Amino acid sequence: MTGADISQPVDEYRWMVYDVDLQTGKIRWERTIQTALPSQAVHQKNSYASETPVTDGERAYVYLGYAGLFAFDMSGTPAWSKPMDVLEMRTGWGSAASPTLHNGRLYVVNDNEKQSFLAAVDARTGRELWRVDRDEKSNWSTPFVWQNERGTEIVTTGSKKVRSYDTNGKLLWELKGLTSIHAATPIAAHGLLYVSSGYPTDSLRPVYAIRPGGSGDISLKAGETSNAFIAWAYPTLASCYPSPLVVGNQYYTLMDRGFLTSNDARTGKERASAQGRVVVTHDLAFGRSAIRASLSQRFSRILWDPLKAWQHRGNASYQSPLSSLVQTRRECGVTSMYFPKNSTVEAS
Repeated sequence: MTGADISQPVDEYRWMVYDVDLQTGKIRWERTIQTALPSQAVHQKNSYASETPVTDGERAYVYLGYAGLFAFDMSGTPAWSKPMDVLEMRTGWGSAASPTLHNGRLYVVNDNEKQSFLAAVDARTGRELWRVDRDEKSNWSTPFVWQNERGTEIVTTGSKKVRSYDTNGKLLWELKGLTSIHAATPIAAHGLLYVSSGYPTDSLRPVYAIRPGGSGDISLKAGETSNAFIAWAYPTLASCYPSPLVVGNQYYTLMDRGFLTSNDARTGKERASAQGRVVVTHDLAFGRSAIRASLSQRFSRILWDPLKAWQHRGNASYQSPLSSLVQTRRECGVTSMYFPKNSTVEAS
């Protein structure tokens, strides 16, 4: 599959939001947020509903590049909606960056071919608080809220630069040296921010471990692997689409070709690597994750036990369901999907 594998829309679709009981798989409620012919194509590895919803336990917030930004309470009652323009993406590949929720604000990155931006939206009202333009073209990475010893930063990644903003949209620092196509989202552990950018055909596929407190341009100079604000860097460690994972002092990378690698999270030193079948699951409601690696007879490890009881059938959607624990302590999941207008969803 290549960048030329584009799915052209010919039928009308409906964009749906579902609230699903995690214990039984029963659909508690469903809402249609848009019915339309998609205005742009999408890559076959993407979908028309790839963005993951977020929640504060009182409302679920859904951002879809093909539809807009929507808020529902936990009973499915619409709280507000904010239509947004469908902006042209590179080669018709579609959008994928999810919203991020922090301290009553939604942060949305839309990197596209027309005018990329980062925006902050009031989660209670849907009012846009501020917007800053970005010197980027199409990217697919979700913004990351980095709470560190120096403060709170909104970190965005892209093919040109990593950029960190304060909560008012002021640029704090930036870092050059990423790949030509960027999708992975940063993570944080041990007081460090980890940025991974690894398009497979690029010779530079770096990972950076960044210290807090940076300002201005913190990019590495030629030949450097660290500086005052970069604890370590590895030039060929990153994968393209999966984000990395830190467990204890191990930094795990799931490579696009099936390799699972482990590096020391504090130093970047390589610990182990293996190849084979890797399955990753994550339950946000309880913070439980699982990596099942069946890589060879000598390397098979389960880091956490997964939670699995049911599944739903429907069109493929390359996004993760959002799980939440609502005030009544009833376990539920909220997910957004797209379907042909006359299709159905079944529990199994």
